[in-house]
Amino acid sequence: MINQADIDRIISQIPAIPAILKTCQSALASGDLAKAAAVASNDLALVGYMRSIINKPIFGFKKEIKEISQIFATLGVDETINVLYSYYVLLTTPKKWQIFDMDTHKFANLQANFMFNWGQILKEISINDKEILKSITLIPASICLCEKIFETNLDDLRLINKTSGVSYSEILRRQSGLDIFELCCLVGQKWQLSSTIIDIFSRLGKKDRQDKITTYINLLISYELSKSEFRNAGFGELFEFDLEPSEDEVETFMRAVSYEA
Repeated sequence: MINQADIDRIISQIPAIPAILKTCQSALASGDLAKAAAVASNDLALVGYMRSIINKPIFGFKKEIKEISQIFATLGVDETINVLYSYYVLLTTPKKWQIFDMDTHKFANLQANFMFNWGQILKEISINDKEILKSITLIPASICLCEKIFETNLDDLRLINKTSGVSYSEILRRQSGLDIFELCCLVGQKWQLSSTIIDIFSRLGKKDRQDKITTYINLLISYELSKSEFRNAGFGELFEFDLEPSEDEVETFMRAVSYEA
């Protein structure tokens, strides 16, 4: 079944971040949106992805935005970087999903939901940190990684899950000694993400190490994966929550995501 060697091998197969994305990020880091947009325009697939993301209903724009320069200007530096990472995650998704009930379109919707609502939450709690904003891309990335890990043991996995009722999360923990958030850390290290991001995810599954950021990430994961589009995708078998948010944190969260009962 699953072991650390398998996980290391699969992570090693994740390709390096494409040069064009690195060039875009470098331009964005210096605040040059125009240069970043010009670079991105050379990758038609990236342009198509950014158009599809920004014009999703969750972003709320009444008029379709088509020009790449306008997309970059509308998103701003930080959120554009977030979308670039999400595009890279999308490039690593399986052509055919076997574990989770997912496809490319639904996965892109999931990414957009996480990106937009995480940005709204950080605004609501007055946190302006590029690294913390970018961190949310690791949640969809870890789902892709788990799909690839589990599909190598598909028959055994389904048998265990069916006969014993053990969740994917528990199977992962028993077989590899890692939980989903520790997998996030491995992906973050592969991408050379900051220690800030790695620290957040190292604490996410540890009840005694929670803070404001981890609480809101957990709330967001629970909220997004409970939506009708993703409720039956199988993610409930992967993420386990033992949340104890305060009443104020719940109210703040609901206000940030514009939740209506």
